[in-house]
Amino acid sequence: MPGPSYSACSTILRAVAGTRAHRLALPTILALAAALRCYRPAREGLWLDEAMSVRFARLALPDILAMPPAREFNPPLYYALLHFWVRLWGEGDTAVRALSIVLGVAAVAGAYRLGRLLLGEDAGLVAALLLAT
Repeated sequence: MPGPSYSACSTILRAVAGTRAHRLALPTILALAAALRCYRPAREGLWLDEAMSVRFARLALPDILAMPPAREFNPPLYYALLHFWVRLWGEGDTAVRALSIVLGVAAVAGAYRLGRLLLGEDAGLVAALLLAT
C-alpha cells in the first residue's frame, strides 16, 4: 500500500504551520499592545485627567455613580473600577495607569474575538493588531 503523496504531506505541513502561526499571532499582538501601553507611563507624572480620575476614585462608590455627566471625563464604570483598583494597588502613578493598560490589552483581545466571530480568524487578528497599535 503506497504512503501519502508529497502533495498531501505538503498540504498538511502548510496547514499545521499556518495553525501554529495563528496560535502565536494573538499572544504576540497582545504582548505588543502591552509593551506599547507601558512604554511611556513610567517616565512621566500623572496628567491632569489622570489626577482627576484619582480624585473621583477617592469618592464613595454611590457618589461616583451619581456624578453628573458634565463632571466626568470617563464613564462612571471606569471610575468605579478605579475606586477598587487604587484600594488594592495604591495611588502611585504606575498603579493608577495599570488599570488603563489592563483594560486596553483586554480590549485588544475583545477586538480579536469579535473580529473572529464576525469575519473569521484572519479578520480577528487584523482587528487586534489595529487596536494594539
